[in-house]
Amino acid sequence: MKILSCNNTKHLVTKILSKIDLDAVDMKINKFSDGEVSIKIHDDLYQKAVLITHQLFPNPNEKLLQLLFLINAVKRRGAKRIHVIIPYFIYSRMDHKTEDADFISASCIASLLEAAGLDTLITIDLHSSQMEGFFRIPVKNITMLEVFHSRLESIVAADAVVVSPDIGGKIRSTSVSNFLKVPLAVLYKQRDKENNVSINGIMGAVQNKHCILLDDIIGSGQTIINAIDILESAGAKSVETIITHNLLGACDMDKLKDIASRLSKLSVSNTIQIDSNKIYTSTINTVDISDSIINCINSYF
Repeated sequence: MKILSCNNTKHLVTKILSKIDLDAVDMKINKFSDGEVSIKIHDDLYQKAVLITHQLFPNPNEKLLQLLFLINAVKRRGAKRIHVIIPYFIYSRMDHKTEDADFISASCIASLLEAAGLDTLITIDLHSSQMEGFFRIPVKNITMLEVFHSRLESIVAADAVVVSPDIGGKIRSTSVSNFLKVPLAVLYKQRDKENNVSINGIMGAVQNKHCILLDDIIGSGQTIINAIDILESAGAKSVETIITHNLLGACDMDKLKDIASRLSKLSVSNTIQIDSNKIYTSTINTVDISDSIINCINSYF
């Protein structure tokens, strides 16, 4: 199997190549003055399996088109199987209709990837498990529990409670609460038509508890801020937050630091690569996804 690195995934590919013997694909991506993309695959890939690593955030629309071109270019060079690692799957929150006129963007992206020639998708902590049903190809969704396993093992469970920020995150949170053998609490979250978030109550006991608040994505940070407010008002002893996809850190590090200052610990993964010049505080812990992906490759290929 050969591996192809693209769009800020060099760190991930370096870790993969340190543990798995793969040949790198010789290719080049250029952009013309009008913004159009040119992809040249120099290697003969006839009857080869190719593993593409690709980051789709930020600039998701441009990078999605680039990935579609890349998959098709690899296929036209004769590749027998094409496997793609997308650490953060864009548009994952647009996985259902809230009104009859709504368009399910995540389903459309699945169809586009398949049409380009994708054979297998590896991704991390999809927003909902129903997204796997949008694909007719195998999807390996690496869970939050797999990524943060070591961090979760270190938590003292005596006075802990796992908290889901909404009903939609209950499956993810239940798997962690079962692993830790601690109770589960669920917050009642609502969004209005302007996408404003409000949290109106808690199902479960959090008073005098160390609350482990779980979420797959931090975007604006408003859900987490509201959740901290309501947990503190309900008498939580402390709040720790674990989030897989750190979009906020890539867009507004100061706001992320402000949120972290209210927490006993904030753990995020590096599915989103953050500028190395941006410094985290001691409260923020970054968990590397490389080992989880390497385990997945060794298990499935």
